[in-house]
Amino acid sequence: MPRIDPLARKAYAEQYAKENADKLRAYAAAYRAKNKAQIAQRRAERAEANREYAQKYRAERKTVVKETKKKYIERNRGAINAYVAARRVDKLQRTPAWLTEFDHLKIKCIYSVAAMLTRHNEEPWHVDHIIPLKGKVVSGLHVPSNLQILRGEDNMSKLNSFEVGYA
Repeated sequence: MPRIDPLARKAYAEQYAKENADKLRAYAAAYRAKNKAQIAQRRAERAEANREYAQKYRAERKTVVKETKKKYIERNRGAINAYVAARRVDKLQRTPAWLTEFDHLKIKCIYSVAAMLTRHNEEPWHVDHIIPLKGKVVSGLHVPSNLQILRGEDNMSKLNSFEVGYA
């Protein structure tokens, strides 16, 4: 068969994908089911490679990244304020009334330690909710026993996940 014009080949492929969407979707699902371990390994390798690349990129272009963040914040101030307000409301709704003054003091101390670590290590440290306040499966409370201090990078990679560990 002679070579087909690349644009014609692309058009054919798009048309084929439209006409056979269900068949292609079923094939992809079967492939994923058959090769779960390989896919998970490739995904983990890619995540690690991207993590190293991102660290190197940020280290090399620290000022550029900082300026880009600053511009983003200036352009999206409304959305950021809305997010912060919603987060504050979520935290308040998940702070039980039965907390004592001592519990509130513990929470303040945990946040103070995270701030001190940030200043001392010159990298961000976050206070993380072990069980997320708005998890997909379970939602935790804003109480001292549900808080932990994590490096910012580790906390950001955790996202909103919660894994059950059995002893």
